[in-house]
Amino acid sequence: VALLIPGAYAQGTIGRAYDRLVGTCDRLLARSWLTTAVLSVVTFVVLAWMANDVLLRFPNSGDEYGYLFQVRAWLEGRAWFPALPGQDFFAFGHIRVLDGRVFSVFPPGWPAVLFAAGLAGVPAWLVNPMLGAVTVPVFFAAARRWYEPRVALVGLVAMLVSAFFLLNSASHYAHTTTLLAIIVFAAAALRGSDGDSFALGA
Repeated sequence: VALLIPGAYAQGTIGRAYDRLVGTCDRLLARSWLTTAVLSVVTFVVLAWMANDVLLRFPNSGDEYGYLFQVRAWLEGRAWFPALPGQDFFAFGHIRVLDGRVFSVFPPGWPAVLFAAGLAGVPAWLVNPMLGAVTVPVFFAAARRWYEPRVALVGLVAMLVSAFFLLNSASHYAHTTTLLAIIVFAAAALRGSDGDSFALGA
């Protein structure tokens, strides 16, 4: 699109916008620790508001319900619930009934995170907003190691305003913890590759 704009306009308007963007990035990067801290707090507040007021703390999908069902069983010291009379009339996606036992089909990875939060007294609907806030400094630190600081900052902001990040991090889905784990593992693998370290690379 920029190539279709007359040269003088592109050099003037787009050039000034670019200069303002660079200047803003440089000012924010002067105290990068403060910038990431503020972004983390703002991210948590926005995600917690979305989880509470937009998604109403509600498991809007079968996946989310399955996770919470599994965690509830664990918090009650169970691996499954006994089937009730007429259980077949209340079939639900990702919840199975086998030999009189009702259980979730999901592996224990993400439910284990929710379970640990439950043991600590943290409500399930706040777990993803907290993880989303933690993702901010982790993403920035990882990106800054291999990219110019301005690129890392712009990439971070682009992630934070994406609907995918916002909606998933305000839900009960496993995607936010998966994102955080991928960033950590990718950073470790790249660092191991840079230093010829098999331990970190693996």
